[in-house]
Amino acid sequence: MRVTAVGKSCPRNGNIMNKILILFFAFHAFQVQAGEEQQASQAQLISPLQRVQADSFIDIGVYITLQKGWHTYWQNPGDIGQSLQWNHPSSISMSSLIWPIPQRMATQQWTNFIYKNKLLVKRKLYVPKDVQDTFSISSKITWLICKTSCVPMSQNVQLNLSIGEPLKDPSSHKIFQGFTYPESLDLTGTIERQKKRDILSIQSQKAFQLIDFFPINNLSNQPPVIEQSGPSSYVLSLPKSKKLYNNKALIVLKRDHKIQAEEIHLSPQSNYSLLLILTMAFIGGLILNFMPCVLPVVFLKFYHTASIPRSKLIASSLSYGAGIILSFISLAFLIQLLKRGGQAVGWGFQMESPLFVSLLILLFTLISFSFLDLFSIPVFLKKSKTKDNIIGSFLSGLLITATASPCTAPFMGTAVGYAFSRSLLEILFVFSSLGLGMASPYLLLCFFPKLLKYFPHPGSWNQKLKYAMSIPMLAASVWLLSILYYLIEPHLVISFVIALTLLALALWLKKNQYLKQWVFIGLLLTSALLVLRMHTSFYLKNLKQKSLQAGKTFSIEKLNQIRKQNPVLLYFTAPWCLSCQVNEWTTLKDKEVLEFLNQNNIVLMKINWSPDNADMSQIFEKHKRAGIPFTLFFPLEEKPEVILPEVLTPQILMNTIKKYIDL
Repeated sequence: MRVTAVGKSCPRNGNIMNKILILFFAFHAFQVQAGEEQQASQAQLISPLQRVQADSFIDIGVYITLQKGWHTYWQNPGDIGQSLQWNHPSSISMSSLIWPIPQRMATQQWTNFIYKNKLLVKRKLYVPKDVQDTFSISSKITWLICKTSCVPMSQNVQLNLSIGEPLKDPSSHKIFQGFTYPESLDLTGTIERQKKRDILSIQSQKAFQLIDFFPINNLSNQPPVIEQSGPSSYVLSLPKSKKLYNNKALIVLKRDHKIQAEEIHLSPQSNYSLLLILTMAFIGGLILNFMPCVLPVVFLKFYHTASIPRSKLIASSLSYGAGIILSFISLAFLIQLLKRGGQAVGWGFQMESPLFVSLLILLFTLISFSFLDLFSIPVFLKKSKTKDNIIGSFLSGLLITATASPCTAPFMGTAVGYAFSRSLLEILFVFSSLGLGMASPYLLLCFFPKLLKYFPHPGSWNQKLKYAMSIPMLAASVWLLSILYYLIEPHLVISFVIALTLLALALWLKKNQYLKQWVFIGLLLTSALLVLRMHTSFYLKNLKQKSLQAGKTFSIEKLNQIRKQNPVLLYFTAPWCLSCQVNEWTTLKDKEVLEFLNQNNIVLMKINWSPDNADMSQIFEKHKRAGIPFTLFFPLEEKPEVILPEVLTPQILMNTIKKYIDL
């Protein structure tokens, strides 16, 4: 019996009754097919590992084999067909499905996206930490296969894994290596709606050859008209689609003699001009000076500026500004280098590193010790010759940038997100504008030195104020210690606290001449050894990073399941993001806000940001965001999501949501 393929996409002109009849005959055909058709395809649940480590993420996949002449369907089947469904117990934490590159099958009537011979759909699986000896996964797989007729297939599959040191399964590992999956490259795409066509622009930072284009959702399935507009850019023309949002596609390309693929979101052409983005970056950089971790150091820099002769002020100001701007440019190059290496990064990515957080704690602690006169930081507290003053001012700029690294100021999110999706030259422009904004208050003195007369004259008050400034810096160190607690094991954090205590004791005793030189050196060495022990234990034993766990388990699949029943307020945060914590304290934990969300059945999802989560990266890339805080509201019925401001108040949040729900 010949049966038309059915699924989530059916012939364009078919009515509901036709679809019901087609579905009935398809399942009837499945019951009466001869043995050949019933055995035309088989499913297995496999993993490249036969022994896995508890409290880790591994790949698993559904491996479909098909007899000659049969085919099955991609996640977007095309005009007709049905994609594979993989159902698993809700107690098992898995990512969304990851599909290999399909092939196009076009006829005069329809275009389908299919696989012949074999298919391996994979996903990330979290192995719980409390598993002892074995770990079993059971799933139900349903898929559609077609030849001259179509047969719905269904099979229960199971995979048993043993727990221990990771060990490969040679045969399954070879199967996984035989497919090409989407990866994080450097492609960006925009879509322009014209009267009869959708015009897509695909860009990269390296030359590539476009092999194929597969629409994932909300775009026409017809083959596009492709025109190369440059060595690293293409323009594609498609029949106009109905939906105007969340356009997503798989781009298959050839680069360096290798076939690669990336899933990208096609964002509407930005209304932001480069000039507006640079202005936003400048304002964001200016606001960074007033963040709690930065303000005490900036104030002290201004205080010592008053004692610099005017003849040296211009050189000092320019050197200080150069230090800040060069730091931001270096950060831009580092981010670009990591992205080209396939790493998913965003603003604040360095705060996921225990080593970087430890260095920040040490830096903030030393600054607070200098405020308390336990020792002196030369670049801030000493008058020096012109040459030394220029070098000191330059190093001051580097230091100021380091203290600002955990912060995200208003206007920065849009500017940095724009930069992350653009070319290296535009990234450098944006980050230079950030640095210029941060250096601008000090550079202002370079051109208007008369402003110095408005500075208060030195007196006993400045010493008291300097002592007071040690309080926010010590508070910042304590806050960073809480971040370190989320990144590594608590007993290692205790070692670090003991090391800082010994450092403070050594500096205080040294200042008051209560100990000999060799005792001072001994205390410093003991402190250094404790810090070394902490990081050695972390990196050699591969201890868990607790701050990433909640983020790694996030998936768009889970989000979409919730959206079927309730609107969702999705809030991306991190323990190290001070702006995020302020939003939580002032708004997301506000009693009135929580009552408002409950009354309207809105699910609040607070997710720890993780650059390693592919689904999370897709959301950030789609909306051209590269940092947090980041808040999205998802109404019901697949309406487009709404981006909320970076700085939230109860009124802003509730008034924004009210516009998109029926109250």
